Amino acid sequence: QVSIDANIMSQLIIGSLYPNNPLANLEFLSYSVSTLLTSIGFISEFKFAHYMKIPPKSLFLIQ
Repeated sequence: QVSIDANIMSQLIIGSLYPNNPLANLEFLSYSVSTLLTSIGFISEFKFAHYMKIPPKSLFLIQ
Protein backbone atom coordinates (compact mmCIF):
# COMPACT_ATOMS: atom_id res chain seq x y z
CA GLN A 1 0.00 0.00 0.00
CA VAL A 2 2.94 2.33 0.62
CA SER A 3 4.39 1.64 -2.83
CA ILE A 4 1.08 2.52 -4.52
CA ASP A 5 1.08 5.89 -2.80
CA ALA A 6 4.72 6.46 -3.72
CA ASN A 7 4.02 5.53 -7.35
CA ILE A 8 1.16 7.99 -7.61
CA MET A 9 3.13 10.76 -5.91
CA SER A 10 6.16 10.24 -8.12
CA GLN A 11 3.98 10.31 -11.26
CA LEU A 12 2.32 13.52 -10.10
CA ILE A 13 5.66 15.19 -9.35
CA ILE A 14 7.34 14.31 -12.63
CA GLY A 15 4.15 14.87 -14.61
CA SER A 16 3.96 18.44 -13.37
CA LEU A 17 7.66 19.07 -14.04
CA TYR A 18 7.81 17.44 -17.50
CA PRO A 19 4.33 17.25 -19.06
CA ASN A 20 3.85 15.05 -22.17
CA ASN A 21 7.16 13.26 -21.65
CA PRO A 22 6.51 9.55 -20.95
CA LEU A 23 10.21 8.63 -20.94
CA ALA A 24 10.93 11.03 -18.07
CA ASN A 25 7.88 9.66 -16.26
CA LEU A 26 9.08 6.06 -16.52
CA GLU A 27 12.65 6.96 -15.60
CA PHE A 28 11.64 8.90 -12.50
CA LEU A 29 9.15 6.18 -11.52
CA SER A 30 11.79 3.45 -11.71
CA TYR A 31 14.25 5.61 -9.74
CA SER A 32 11.71 6.33 -7.01
CA VAL A 33 10.56 2.70 -6.72
CA SER A 34 14.14 1.40 -6.51
CA THR A 35 14.93 4.00 -3.84
CA LEU A 36 11.83 2.99 -1.89
CA LEU A 37 12.62 -0.72 -2.03
CA THR A 38 16.27 -0.17 -1.09
CA SER A 39 15.33 1.95 1.90
CA ILE A 40 12.72 -0.57 3.10
CA GLY A 41 15.33 -3.34 2.91
CA PHE A 42 17.88 -1.19 4.70
CA ILE A 43 15.46 -0.39 7.52
CA SER A 44 14.42 -4.02 7.93
CA GLU A 45 18.08 -5.06 8.23
CA PHE A 46 18.63 -2.38 10.87
CA LYS A 47 15.55 -3.61 12.74
CA PHE A 48 16.85 -7.18 12.71
CA ALA A 49 20.27 -5.99 13.89
CA HIS A 50 18.60 -4.09 16.72
CA TYR A 51 16.88 -7.31 17.83
CA MET A 52 20.24 -9.11 17.70
CA LYS A 53 21.86 -6.25 19.70
CA ILE A 54 24.34 -5.35 16.96
CA PRO A 55 25.42 -1.69 17.18
CA PRO A 56 24.11 0.44 14.30
CA LYS A 57 27.53 1.92 13.58
CA SER A 58 29.15 -1.46 12.94
CA LEU A 59 26.16 -2.63 10.90
CA PHE A 60 26.37 0.49 8.75
CA LEU A 61 30.10 -0.08 8.17
CA ILE A 62 29.50 -3.73 7.23
CA GLN A 63 26.78 -2.92 4.72
